[in-house]
Amino acid sequence: MLKRDWVFFIFLFWIAIALSQESKFQEGEKLFKEKKYNKAIAIFREILDRLEWDELSAKSALRLGQCYLALEDYQNARKFFNMAIKGEDELKGEAMIGIGLSYMGEKNYDSAIDEFSQVLNQFKSDKLLAYAYYNRGLAFKNKGWFIKALSDFKNAKAKAKGEEELLKAIEAQLADCQQRQEEFKSGEEAYLTRIQNARAMGDMDGCAHLLRELARYCEDWGGYGQGDRL
Repeated sequence: MLKRDWVFFIFLFWIAIALSQESKFQEGEKLFKEKKYNKAIAIFREILDRLEWDELSAKSALRLGQCYLALEDYQNARKFFNMAIKGEDELKGEAMIGIGLSYMGEKNYDSAIDEFSQVLNQFKSDKLLAYAYYNRGLAFKNKGWFIKALSDFKNAKAKAKGEEELLKAIEAQLADCQQRQEEFKSGEEAYLTRIQNARAMGDMDGCAHLLRELARYCEDWGGYGQGDRL
């Protein structure tokens, strides 16, 4: 057999392998969408265990992270999301969001906020930004920082073009946070009235005490209103 025939044979061989791996990945995708996560994991792990690293490896690592996230195995989820970060463009951003979600699952909201903030700082894709804002908003809300959460949900809505399921979730969170913002404003106004009354009576010690309470109240809600201008 001539040398050029060997080269052609090897070329066809590698094409066949690539097509086989792509077919295997699509099988894993089908199982993933059907929420058969353990079966999907076996397929994606097989792809990832190849010697070479390529785009299919990164996509498989991302799916493995998402499978483990759905199974609430947050450490394994982070392990594979951290591998998927070696992927390019939006895949890397999705992996970073996945890391943030794994921290959310562990109720480690500060680490989740840091991860989502990195996505917001590094990417320009509206879809990635929408999910990063939304999930950071959820983390803020879980910390009780409703004003910051409300701001993030508003930003998420502005970026979530065509993402109908996400938009529905955002609207629900906006309604809840707007109600809680009204509660915040009502409490803030009550403090402001008491502070004004204390000033009118010349009770400066009482006024100072109320100002400190108002500052703590505003901080607990994750934002500052009229009280910080007094």
